[in-house]
Amino acid sequence: MIVKCKLCGNKKTKSIFRHDKIPKYNLNYQKDKKKSLTSQLVKINFVICKKCEFVFNAKYTNLDYKVEYDAKRSYSKYFKNYLKLIARELYLKTKKAKNIIEVGAGDGKFAEELIKNYKTKINYSAFDVSWLVSQKGTQVHKVNKLNKLKKIPKYYDKKIFLKPDLLVLRHVLEHQSNVKNFIKGLIFEEPKFFFIEIPCWEFVKKNNFHYFSNEHCSYYSKKNIEYFMSQFGYKKVFVKYVFNKEYIISLWEKKKIIKKLNFKFKSNFNFDYKKWKKNIKKKLTNSIMWGAGGKGVMLLNLLDIKSNDMEFIIDSNPHLENKFIPGTDIKIFGITKGIERDRSNRIAVINPLYLNEIKNTVKKFSINKKIFSVFPKL
Repeated sequence: MIVKCKLCGNKKTKSIFRHDKIPKYNLNYQKDKKKSLTSQLVKINFVICKKCEFVFNAKYTNLDYKVEYDAKRSYSKYFKNYLKLIARELYLKTKKAKNIIEVGAGDGKFAEELIKNYKTKINYSAFDVSWLVSQKGTQVHKVNKLNKLKKIPKYYDKKIFLKPDLLVLRHVLEHQSNVKNFIKGLIFEEPKFFFIEIPCWEFVKKNNFHYFSNEHCSYYSKKNIEYFMSQFGYKKVFVKYVFNKEYIISLWEKKKIIKKLNFKFKSNFNFDYKKWKKNIKKKLTNSIMWGAGGKGVMLLNLLDIKSNDMEFIIDSNPHLENKFIPGTDIKIFGITKGIERDRSNRIAVINPLYLNEIKNTVKKFSINKKIFSVFPKL
């Protein structure tokens, strides 16, 4: 079967990772163990285009996000500071913006941080369809004395006319399978600036198999995101790696310049799933894991870990406490309960950027535990 690249249209692609049992939704946590164990599992088949190096899931199962979904990450001081830094960087390049739209705004924390920077009156409209479960209609709250945040629980589409100067898209593009149509559906009002934040292929290809989920169905590199955006007439203002080189943040300006496709495909990655699986399972032996977000969910499912291997997992998000990791029978405990119940004396931290923060948190309990990172800091 010929799989056509969804970015450049090339018909020459190569399968790089397959799996038959992946949670359909990473962050659809369950309060009931049986429901968690019977979470819908789907097949994935990630391929890479041999022309533009775009990586996508050729067996993607469509999602609508109209389910109970928890993507909150702002309980970490490190992550809060990260949001402040990128919000400030974006503001410095878009000071004159009056109308801002954010699509897929999640918990709204980035919107709040960005709004705080503006010293003049702006209109900030945040859209997220997942809010349909948690709120009945549009909510408006003050961020500071000057500006408010409008949270709208629906899709941003051609029925809405807000004439944005700046369009913000954070951790949304990797969830889109039909990438061209998705972008076309956002830029109908031709915003002057377009800010995008995404996890990048350069990080995933370093044997980070836990990034291959059904939800994250599209991965871009620093080079092909520039080609992609140019097809819509946007020229880069900046494109850079951030967050342990895990993400790319980029700002684009409408210039109506089309960039030609000029790539030399190099298969400069060496995947070894069996070796990776063996090594990570060895690291996690007799340990409790800290981090129940999407990467933690994928890691436990890919490693086939159940409660017999790891009784529970710790997370700082209080809304996840006593819920279960999708696809497993592993329960999530909050910080206090998790640390006090941990008999292993070994805590494995998924994201190395949070290691020091977690060490400092555990110190407050006057308990001696070995706290280590599962993955290296780049």
